Amino acid sequence: GGRGGISRGPEGLSEGVGGVGDLVVAGQTGELVPPGDPESLAEGMRGFLMDLAKGKRFAQAGNKRAREAFDLMGMVGAYEALFEAVLVEKGGGCGRVPR
Repeated sequence: GGRGGISRGPEGLSEGVGGVGDLVVAGQTGELVPPGDPESLAEGMRGFLMDLAKGKRFAQAGNKRAREAFDLMGMVGAYEALFEAVLVEKGGGCGRVPR
C-alpha cells in the first residue's frame, strides 16, 4: 500500500480510506472497495484473478501516475510555490529563496 506500493506496481485493489483515493484512481490505476466490506473485497480479488491482464494494466498506469504526480522535485516545487503564495498573502513575501 501507500506510495511505495504504487511506485513498485500497485496491488490494484484497495479500500477507499484516508488518502488512498489520491493514489488509486478507480478504474484507471486500480479498484477501490468500501472499507469494512469483505464481500466487495472478495469480489474485487476474484475479478483480478479472472483477469490477470487487468492487474498488469493497473500496475503500469499506477507506476506512471506515481512518477508523474508524486515526483519528489515536483512536490518540492509545489510546496515552495504554496509557501511563497502564503508569504505574499501575509505581506512577508520576498521572492524566491536563493539556492
